[in-house]
Amino acid sequence: ACIDENLEVVEFLVNHGANVNQADNEGWTPLHVAASCGYMEIAEYLLKHSANIAAVNSDGDVPLDIAEDDCMETLLRAEITKRGESPGTR
Repeated sequence: ACIDENLEVVEFLVNHGANVNQADNEGWTPLHVAASCGYMEIAEYLLKHSANIAAVNSDGDVPLDIAEDDCMETLLRAEITKRGESPGTR
């Protein structure tokens, strides 16, 4: 649902118990996908539902490392600050 930029399906899945931090076989979480594709609405939704902003994929990247654009970087940095976490970027 994240890869297809389908917020309605993301909302449906989360509302029916899907784990917002479920990683694929390469360690990519839904937030990694949203960040890398520049899907702001999905990223915002995932963050509101406790997505792990510090999740590390198999390449050692957190979502901020692979953020598609400045707006996504700003969103993720603001959330990191809000949560009091370290950015973890390389």
